[in-house]
Formats: sequence, C-alpha cells, structure tokens
Amino acid sequence: MKRFIIIALSFLITINLIACSQNKKKIEFQKHYDLGIQYQSEEKYEDALLAFNEALEIDPKSPDVYIGLAETYLCLGEYDKALDTIEQASLSCNDYENYEDKTTDFDDIKKEAKWNVSYENGIKCKSNEDYDNAIIAFEKSIEIDEKNQNSYLALADTYLQLEDYDSALEAISKGREACGNMTNFDVLEDTIIEVMPKPSEGLEYVSNND
Repeated sequence: MKRFIIIALSFLITINLIACSQNKKKIEFQKHYDLGIQYQSEEKYEDALLAFNEALEIDPKSPDVYIGLAETYLCLGEYDKALDTIEQASLSCNDYENYEDKTTDFDDIKKEAKWNVSYENGIKCKSNEDYDNAIIAFEKSIEIDEKNQNSYLALADTYLQLEDYDSALEAISKGREACGNMTNFDVLEDTIIEVMPKPSEGLEYVSNND
C-alpha cells in the first residue's frame, strides 16, 4: 500500500512538472510572439524577425508565427523569403489545429509577394529600356492581382515610352474596368492624349511631302 502511494505521488509530481514545463513554454512563446508583433508595428523589422524566430523555436508549428515572419519579410521587400516562409508553413504546420483558419492569410501573403516580384521585375526592365520584358512582367502582375492599379499604370506608361498610344490607352481602359475610376488613370490618359499625334498633324505631314 505504501509503495502504491509513493508511485502515485511520483506520477502526480511528474504530471505537474510536465504541465509546468508546458505552461512555461506557452508563456515564453507568447512573450516572443507579442514582441514580434510589437516590433513589426513599430517598423523595427529586424527585431521582429528575431522575436518571431525565437517563438518559432518554441513552437515550430504555429501558423501565426509563420504569418508574422512572412509579413515582416514583405515589409522589408524580401519577397522571395516571404514566399519561402509560406512554403515552409505549408510543410510544417498543415496539421496544426487552426491551420485551415489561416489559409486565407497565407494565400494573401503569397499573392502580394508574387505580385511584388513581378511588378518590381517590370520596373527594373523598364528602367533599363527593356520594354518588351517590362510589358511581360506587368501583364503577369495583372494576372496575379487584377485589382492593383499600379500594374495598369506601369503597363500604360511602358507603351507610352514605345509610342504605342493605342495600347497605352487600352491598358488604362482595362485598369478602369478592374479598379474603377481613379485620378491616376485620368492624369496618365491626359498625358497620352496630349503627346499623341493629332489627325490634323498627320494630314499636314502628308501634304508637306506632296
């Protein structure tokens, strides 16, 4: 009987120690995660990354931490790392209890990262006067997010540089259909119309040659 009591007490002590250890981990996890959120809101992104990674060491299956990390990478403009983080999340925490509730957040981050990669590639090509590849990149960014006006504006401006005024105006028209009427569309459209050759100018040019 005495032996049974000792065994029972040992078992209860072990259970309590495990419970205390798990509770301590939860507290430590929450502390680092909350710090990550705080640093992120204060735009201290490097500190946020450190805090989120410390939280991830405690709970490597937490979807919230992966979301925090990916969002921080987005803020830093490190879009490939944001995509890598989302990919890692899909492998590490797809069996986590609230993973399904977070899939929309993962998809939104992935979409934003992919859009930025394509859009910035277009801007780079455009600045190097590689207009054909710029057009390809901007069209791809529109496929990723058809509601982002910047893609249409950049595409229209690229056509403007090529003096392809009809395609530039068409890009603005499609932008209006997808995003609604916006001042930026009006401003660029006015610029295009202003620099377009007028029908009378074309006729005058022909008559001079005659």
